[in-house]
Amino acid sequence: MNHLTHLSSGACLGAVLAPQQPSLWALCAVGALLPDLDSPKTTIGRVVPPVSWLVNKLLGWNAPHPDGHRGGTHSLLAVVVVSVLARHAMGPTAGWVLACGYVSHLLLDQLTIQGIRWLWPLPLDFRLPYPLAMASGHPWANAIVSTMAVAIALGLRFQHELEPWAAHLVRMLS
Repeated sequence: MNHLTHLSSGACLGAVLAPQQPSLWALCAVGALLPDLDSPKTTIGRVVPPVSWLVNKLLGWNAPHPDGHRGGTHSLLAVVVVSVLARHAMGPTAGWVLACGYVSHLLLDQLTIQGIRWLWPLPLDFRLPYPLAMASGHPWANAIVSTMAVAIALGLRFQHELEPWAAHLVRMLS
């Protein structure tokens, strides 16, 4: 998936999780970009090249791509580390929202032909079966984002019913 797909899906997810707090929409969108810090060629990697280079060297080994992309930052281990760090640095709600954005990135990348390594450093690729998997930038990516936009519209329309549910979910997981 490309950075716009991850960014917009993260923002959409943030809007559903916290309809009244646009700052959390942005935080969820940032979380959705973070896994790509493992490649200096990605949008976020070009924004912070020294950080991206370091992350690539530390977590890019045993990655499915020769350049180190989709290695350690695209794994369950990274989700746990990011979740714990974010919760301690920003508090439970913000940490949870950032982690949700992070996971949304991994779920979208799993839809691609390349897949991801949820169990990194084990060399096990997880992806959809061939007929369902898509190449990054495939038109289906736009369909996914459009579906999320509809979900946001519905979420905002029914926000009063969603807020207690989302608050309960955050309390349960904190």
